[in-house]
Amino acid sequence: MPKIRVVHELKRRSVRLPGYDYSAPRLYFVTTCIEGRLNLLGQVRDSRMNPSTGGEIATRALAELPLRYSTVRVDRFAIMPNHVHAVFEVLPQDGMCTTLARIVQSFKATTGKRYRECVTNGLCSPYRGTLWQRNYFEHVIRDSGELEMIRDYIVRNPVRWELDRENPQRTAIDPFDAWLDSLGDQGSGKS
Repeated sequence: MPKIRVVHELKRRSVRLPGYDYSAPRLYFVTTCIEGRLNLLGQVRDSRMNPSTGGEIATRALAELPLRYSTVRVDRFAIMPNHVHAVFEVLPQDGMCTTLARIVQSFKATTGKRYRECVTNGLCSPYRGTLWQRNYFEHVIRDSGELEMIRDYIVRNPVRWELDRENPQRTAIDPFDAWLDSLGDQGSGKS
């Protein structure tokens, strides 16, 4: 008698804003993490981020996004040991539709390809599976107050590494993370 294989489909709960157009001209705060939160992008020493070759690859990929998509501007970013924070601005579009998911997907694909080549050449630390986690955190920036708070967080992230939720040795909860958690209406996108 043949074996019957039962496949259970896992439904991922989307915490994106229902009905929101993620190609709308707006500013978006995004965090994307290395799979397994491995410190492949560098190290924080003396409150300064020291990027590895992998961190330099990620920096170049972010800088190239506006060259690939004329409707995207990178406002601020921070490369951290195991994740990247960025504020992306989606600009008004004439017939083009660049969604936030497409921007993040492009960044991950570019860095993933270049990082694999770097590993092959013995210049980057190896990893298993994929470089980036499947999902990413997103926040639609609502006003100039939020934008300034997020910009400040990004710039000061290396100084506050001991509080960062992505730091496996964090010592306390960062008030910024508590603020993000309190919003409760946004979160993981897929790319």
